[in-house]
Order: sequence, then structure tokens, then C-alpha cells
Amino acid sequence: MGYLIELDVYQGPFDLLLDLIGKNEVDLWDIPIAAITEQYLHYLYSLQEKDLAITGEFLVMAATLIRIKSRLLLPQEPLEDDPEDEKGDPRTELVEQLVRYKFFKKAAEFLQHRYEEAARHFTRGDHVESFDLTPVYTEPFGSVTLHELGELYHHLLMELEKEPLVHTISGKISLQERLALVRLQLV
Repeated sequence: MGYLIELDVYQGPFDLLLDLIGKNEVDLWDIPIAAITEQYLHYLYSLQEKDLAITGEFLVMAATLIRIKSRLLLPQEPLEDDPEDEKGDPRTELVEQLVRYKFFKKAAEFLQHRYEEAARHFTRGDHVESFDLTPVYTEPFGSVTLHELGELYHHLLMELEKEPLVHTISGKISLQERLALVRLQLV
């Protein structure tokens, strides 16, 4: 089951909300982006394993909604030095993204359906070309997730910050004193 949104003007999946906004069946002004973001954060915290791809998609779409809302608030006079203003209505960009999103989603569903169909058929293998279905990329760290890798990187950065600072000795030191310090460090 995907991520569901519950608002005063809408209740359902995020994909459908974006589709309705694109078709102007739901007014963009009636959508509280802060409430959607808060609900999504609660959804993320409830997951056992975080999916960074889904999180990234949500962030892109939320940023797009914020950008469109902010551009609708601005005056409609195009600036000469800003090529983005020549596009006209900022909602058209969202509609274009939705069309591309639907295309790839349908393509993914089609490929999934074809895969499931092929899994139901058994052949002798004599006349059928075999495919190597091993992944092209193998994880060098085994079952370590990207989230765990990110936490490890953060932990290493924290450890680097904890390293003691090197204090310099102020004042003049004679060569004999310096040699004595070096000998102490070597021992």
C-alpha cells in the first residue's frame, strides 16, 4: 500500500492528488503543503526500513508544489533576465511532470505484468534464448542499506570532530629542547 494523504479537501494516495491538481479538479490553494509534509514524516517514521527513492520522489513533488504556489503568488509580469517566466502558468510544468510520471508508471506496470506472465510459463529451454537475470550491480557491502551507510558516515564525521586539537607551543624553543621532545615522542 502506498502513502495516503488526509486533508479537508482530499483524502487518498499522493499520486491521485497530483493528478487531480494537474486536471484542476482540486485547487492548488486549498492544499496545505505543511500538513502533507507532516503526515509524510509520520509515515516515514512508521516504516521499518526507509526507502530513499520514495523519499526523494516525495521531496521533489513537494518542492514542485511549493515552487508553483510561490510563483502563483508573484506578479505575472515576465522579467527580461529570467527565462523561467516565459513559460507562463507554472502549473503546466506540474502537468508535464505528471504526464511523464504516468508514462513511466504504466511502463513499469507493463513490465511487471510481462514478468509475471513469463514466470507462469515453463519451457524446455532447448529453443528459448536464456537471459541472465543476475543484477549488474552487486552490493560490495552485502546487505547494508543506504540508510545504514549514511548513519555510518555520520558517525565517522562525529568521531573526527571529537579528535583532540593539537596545541602549539608558543614562545621560543631551543634546538636542544626540541630534540628532547622528539626523543620523548619516539620512545
